Amino acid sequence: MSGGRRRPAPPAAARALRDRVAEAALSLAVERGLSGVTLAAVARRLRVPRTRLARAYRDSRAVALALLDYAEARLCEHVHSATRGATDAIARLEHLVTQSYDVIESDSRVLSIALAVAMSLGTHGRLYRERVESMLRSYLKDVADIVRDGQRLGRIRADVDAGTVALMYLGLIQPAALLAHVSRGTFDLRNHVRRSFALFREAIETR
Repeated sequence: MSGGRRRPAPPAAARALRDRVAEAALSLAVERGLSGVTLAAVARRLRVPRTRLARAYRDSRAVALALLDYAEARLCEHVHSATRGATDAIARLEHLVTQSYDVIESDSRVLSIALAVAMSLGTHGRLYRERVESMLRSYLKDVADIVRDGQRLGRIRADVDAGTVALMYLGLIQPAALLAHVSRGTFDLRNHVRRSFALFREAIETR
């Protein structure tokens, strides 16, 4: 994402191990909460010796932080893939929110990541909260940058605050994602995205 300090990309082998560890940690977090994400539990899930993981992850906290890094990378990838090639700010926002719902429907891991991250707020300390805050602020900054582009080009009202619009935009996704998850498919995401984005667009678009 564009906000905050970026961590350097790891080598391919280290990145592959990190992603495997993060996927295992994710499944454990969804099942047990982040308190269940331990080095020993991840090693058992991956069927590798604990000593192998210990060379890269000194303790369970490092594994939990790797999970948050993974979630941040997925969010960054999602934002940029959804808006790549689009130039109109309104179209970029609509494409992003539509693809968000596509991902929620087709890849439950994304929602699971969000839920696992949310669990960390209540069960872990300041370092975890700061990482989650950084991740959310970075996502909001990316959305706000799209809004500012639209304001510069006269597509989005100049009298609205871009940060506030970004928060409104996030509100189109988060509650619906949670409802879709707990309703086990009975909530009509497609109808929601069509109706909610139409209202959002009407509120921000230059007339």
